[in-house]
Amino acid sequence: MKQLMLGVLALAVVAACDSKKSSPAQPAASGSTASAPAASVDAAPPKPKAPWYVGSWQGSYDAQHYLIDMDRKLGAIRDWKEDDGGGAAGKGKLSFAVDERGTITGTASGPLGEQVASGEVDEEVFRVKLSPKEPGEQSFLGTLVARRKGDALEGRLQASSGNSRVVRDAPVTLSSGGSPPPGE
Repeated sequence: MKQLMLGVLALAVVAACDSKKSSPAQPAASGSTASAPAASVDAAPPKPKAPWYVGSWQGSYDAQHYLIDMDRKLGAIRDWKEDDGGGAAGKGKLSFAVDERGTITGTASGPLGEQVASGEVDEEVFRVKLSPKEPGEQSFLGTLVARRKGDALEGRLQASSGNSRVVRDAPVTLSSGGSPPPGE
């Protein structure tokens, strides 16, 4: 008899559990707030925020004569002393696009000629190589290193002519222009 009662009790517990699973949800009591609708299974997760450097960057440089101390430089080229700083000096423009991987592409134009930019972002620093669009003795090859300062970048561009006889130095300022231009 005891076994029969235990069996009946077990069946009653199982039946009670099954009825709770299959019964419809009770309506909310009046005056209470309705529960939020269930999230859609198809909803896409929120897109992560892009890194600070992603987008387009524009700026300028002001190329100046880079005076090399001829008295202290062993192996100095005589032509460096003859450079009066008049040529390849003045203001130029920079335009870069930076992707989410931190890859930099772009262009530069001005007294140092038409150049192609390539580089990368290293934490808070842009490191960029500027190569002439058309190589030659009077074409300039340079590097630009600019550090993040608030919402802008500040740094220096240093370049020399293809024959290394003309050397220039330029302060640089870049500001973010938002999304990269189409095709970059």
